Amino acid sequence: MNLHWRYRLVLLRVEEGYTLEQAANSVDISRQAIWKRMKSYPEFAKAVVAAREVGKNEREFRIWLRHPFRGKRPPYRKRTWRQTDLYPGAWRSITAFSARMKIRSR
Repeated sequence: MNLHWRYRLVLLRVEEGYTLEQAANSVDISRQAIWKRMKSYPEFAKAVVAAREVGKNEREFRIWLRHPFRGKRPPYRKRTWRQTDLYPGAWRSITAFSARMKIRSR
């Protein structure tokens, strides 16, 4: 398989634990270009799969290392369905609107 040097660097980066997007950005290629190359050349797609398998542990470690809740309990707050509206007064305005509509329909 004769690859352009940038695509060979992408494979090396993926083996080192980079994601496809990070590897593409490191060599100034868009990730869409990598996906197009993978569709066009099945041997490149097989090489990417093999490289991802080699770099799997390192990639998982990097993702774990950057996780915002690493070593902490994630934030949790009990919410009712009314508190999940787009803005605080949404429930009041909806009920006021529906009350006006009921009055008009009588």
